[in-house]
Amino acid sequence: MKQTNEQLVDFVAKARAAGKSTELIRGLLLKSGWAAEQVAPYLGSGDELVPPPPPPPKSSGRDIFFYLLAFFTLAISAVGLGGVIFAIINSYFPDLVVGWCYRCQANFQTPLASLVVAAPVYLFVMWKLQRDISRGLSDSRSRIRKVLTYIALFLASATVIGDIIGLVYNFLAGQVNTRFILKVLTILLLGAWIIWYYWLSLKLDDRAERGSAATAPRHFHRYQALAFAVVCVIALVSGFALMGSPVEQQKIVRDQRRLSDLQVLHSSIQEYYAREQKMPPDLSSLTQGYKPVGPQDPTSAQPYEYMAGQGSAYQLCAVFEAEDPVISDLSAPRPAYGPAYGPYDVNWTHPSGRHCFNLEAKRPK
Repeated sequence: MKQTNEQLVDFVAKARAAGKSTELIRGLLLKSGWAAEQVAPYLGSGDELVPPPPPPPKSSGRDIFFYLLAFFTLAISAVGLGGVIFAIINSYFPDLVVGWCYRCQANFQTPLASLVVAAPVYLFVMWKLQRDISRGLSDSRSRIRKVLTYIALFLASATVIGDIIGLVYNFLAGQVNTRFILKVLTILLLGAWIIWYYWLSLKLDDRAERGSAATAPRHFHRYQALAFAVVCVIALVSGFALMGSPVEQQKIVRDQRRLSDLQVLHSSIQEYYAREQKMPPDLSSLTQGYKPVGPQDPTSAQPYEYMAGQGSAYQLCAVFEAEDPVISDLSAPRPAYGPAYGPYDVNWTHPSGRHCFNLEAKRPK
């Protein structure tokens, strides 16, 4: 770029020294292959030589850091926002074919955590970059800014293209449903938003470089930041509303521990029955001396209840703090340990409060 500037300046200076007019110089340059917009900054309307615009400033380490941080947090925020929307879609449009784990668990924790941390950092960094540009501490023509912007455009475009390919593939395979379409639309909208914003940002930077920035919207970046913040807040509120508070999540985690303990006991009772050909009189009989204490409730530290019934029937009881997410669908069994004994023949759904599971010990096949 610097060499090109010097060539034009030298040619125009020599032509003017030879008494050539501005129009003649412009015509000679255009005929030799120069574009009109390349020639215009070096020729005025009269006979005076117009100084060329300064070359783009070199990117400092400070600019590189903030631009890399901005695009990194943008990527995390976009993935987190998409993950929250996916979890909401999973909650309202369950997949009844895939299985219980996709219906009872919508993963809100990871995308919510990503969005809570990355989105504010991205908004702050973008605010600081625009503030520095307005104060002259940074320049919108920075090369690192343009390079990273084009990288963001490439990644967003590649994601949208891949999404469309997936949509066509699933359509041809007959696997398109409401759940899938909504997820595809989510990716398309997020990708299109990023592409539109950064493509328009490049156009605005070009206008500013040519000195015509006044024709661009003055508060474009501010409006985009506000819109992004509003969408993130809506996603966060919706996600926390569906997931529940951290206190409720702690209850679910403790209930999962209780359920896991009962499944371990169920497997141990099956093994005891297969070995001894009778039901254990109590849970302490399952330890065989190498483990003095069996599984205990994580809150009360008390053993779980075991009640032997007729034949090989028995009950395992526990006090649960929250209702199972799929309590309304009792036809969907939850898996237990011990695949040799038929792990998928037990329904482990439960209400809140004390609940007993009616179980039966079976001989291995």
